[in-house]
Amino acid sequence: VSDGIVSETLTLGFNPEYYPFIMYRGQSLKGEAGKTYYLNVQVDGLTYTAETYIQQAVILDSVWFALDPGEDSLGYLYAIGSDPFETEDYYRVFTKRYGKDAGFVPMLGSTWEDKYFNGQQFTFSIFRGEASFLLEDQSENNHFTYYTLGDTVIVKLSRISLPVYNFWAAAESEIFAGGNPFMAPAMIPSNISGGALGVWSGYGSAIDTVIANP
Repeated sequence: VSDGIVSETLTLGFNPEYYPFIMYRGQSLKGEAGKTYYLNVQVDGLTYTAETYIQQAVILDSVWFALDPGEDSLGYLYAIGSDPFETEDYYRVFTKRYGKDAGFVPMLGSTWEDKYFNGQQFTFSIFRGEASFLLEDQSENNHFTYYTLGDTVIVKLSRISLPVYNFWAAAESEIFAGGNPFMAPAMIPSNISGGALGVWSGYGSAIDTVIANP
């Protein structure tokens, strides 16, 4: 991985947040807003390359919790942000429940664009997502999409580039439609050259913390 000046070879290890998945990690390079980062992967005599740009973060104006009507302990989060006027912007939203989630989890329907609120203040609902539908916690089946009264939740709003948005928007559409046997599989756009599938993502992120009290 390189920022155009400094290069670093990443090391392989297990992902402590989502075992048994693996990850590559660097020690010296740290992502900074306003910089482009380049990926170069060499395997079996083949080379795959990609680049991604880290946007300036958009800071949330406010975040709050509200009980779902008819529920005494379950509800959703809501947030307000202000979208920059000068650019077309794309976002992903993640949450992490303190003491419950190992890492940040994309909210349900986490990826969206500012087509309908460019340059305006926007309000959105935050429905809890699953860290993995393969490793789903069965004890929370009846609480899917909900947060529980008393939860401490870290909300992360990430500003992303168009190629990253295109990948995740298509991937999430496939994930949510995967139970339909009549659904034809779609091509997921990749920003990695050389024939590999996947995405090299830069996130300009800001976080806020809310305690789930009505």
